Amino acid sequence: MSYNKKLMSLIACLMWSCLSISQTSKQTLEPIPQNINGSKYFCFSIEQSRFIATKLENEKYKDSLIGMFEIDITRYQKLLRDKELSIFDLESKIENLNKIQTNDQLHIEQLNETIKKKDKQIRRGKFLKWLLGTGLAIVTGVLIIK
Repeated sequence: MSYNKKLMSLIACLMWSCLSISQTSKQTLEPIPQNINGSKYFCFSIEQSRFIATKLENEKYKDSLIGMFEIDITRYQKLLRDKELSIFDLESKIENLNKIQTNDQLHIEQLNETIKKKDKQIRRGKFLKWLLGTGLAIVTGVLIIK
């Protein structure tokens, strides 16, 4: 009988320590503080440990997602700046090409005016040559007749 009493007291002690350490009856995340060799330790149940582990994993995952999103945001901002710079460069090129086209039109107009002036000078020169030739022919004819 003493063996049964010892066995029953051992089972009772094990159950008592198991209940105090595992916190199977508590549903909160508050651990049970235990003083072992003068040091304070906190004991969690398996469910509490799993809950805490999933929360830590979720936070770690969220932190990595936030980091990835921040990297993506900086990339998109750089791409947006590059796009805006490209648009600005293209607009300035269009403006410069329009100025070149306007200058070319002005140059063409000036060349056309120069051509008209040269045509007038050539016609005037032909007219003067014709008058001079006609005048010489008449003077030569008059001199020959006299």
